[in-house]
Amino acid sequence: MELYKAQLNELMSVMVQLTNELALKMNKAVFFDCQMYHIPLISREEEGKLSVKESLYRDIESIAVTPYVGEEAALLFREAISARAFYAQDGQSTKIVPKFPGFISIPHDEELIQLCNELNTAKREFGVILAARAKLTNKREHFEWVHSIFPMLISLVAKRELKYFSQPLRSLNFHWKRDTNNTVFTKSELIQLLEDNLKVHLSKSVDPDLTQTQFVSDIDSIRRSTYARFRMRRKKPVAPAISVYFKDGTRSFCSVSSPIILFGQDDVKVSALESYQRNEVKARKLNSFKSGPLILEKLNIFGVEEHAK
Repeated sequence: MELYKAQLNELMSVMVQLTNELALKMNKAVFFDCQMYHIPLISREEEGKLSVKESLYRDIESIAVTPYVGEEAALLFREAISARAFYAQDGQSTKIVPKFPGFISIPHDEELIQLCNELNTAKREFGVILAARAKLTNKREHFEWVHSIFPMLISLVAKRELKYFSQPLRSLNFHWKRDTNNTVFTKSELIQLLEDNLKVHLSKSVDPDLTQTQFVSDIDSIRRSTYARFRMRRKKPVAPAISVYFKDGTRSFCSVSSPIILFGQDDVKVSALESYQRNEVKARKLNSFKSGPLILEKLNIFGVEEHAK
């Protein structure tokens, strides 16, 4: 354990040093354009009213977006890429990962590109070590261990890599996306998952007998089922994304959790990120597999036909 701690401390020092160096260089850079979009964050008080799972997967009606341009946007951009963003601030929950959609366009700079690459390498190594340590224990103990070293750390922000584009762009379109996460379990894997969850829920439940009964009923339903495999469907939280169109006719699509740096781009057409309204988004029907009868409504688990692909 001490080895992991020493490695993480060393990498964090490198990440902070490179992040500070990047911030200093960005302060001196002349930008062609800068646009940032502020999205509300969930507070610890709000988190206390919702379980983390509910706060991530609840059906959000709307998300307000506040746009910033020019110097105001540049200030928000510097804050978003600073080492301070690694940590929760002012009552913010450490379990809810903030997103900083936006971009800054500056002249081409090989030194800055190299600095971004070095920082991304350190972030990647930091994430690998965290993942290796996480396999040795459960989520709660790992969370407490990490925060004993780095109090109030938002680990997903700390290891979030910077995105940049140096290839000539034609347009940059910000929008919202909402995917569905599908995980397939064998019968024994699903039973084990439910038994592990039961132990956690019993420690938190205000009515342990009811919790025990509900889980045992679900586990018995799985055991009696004729299905050998089961699919759990979860809607991922709504998230900002970008579609990037290059001048050579190719395009790229990705989530955008942190601001993008555009090198040598002074004529890019940008479609701004607008506030999210659920009733304006068409639900995407999942028809990639045939599902059996609903077995666990709350977890949205279906039996999977053997011939389904």
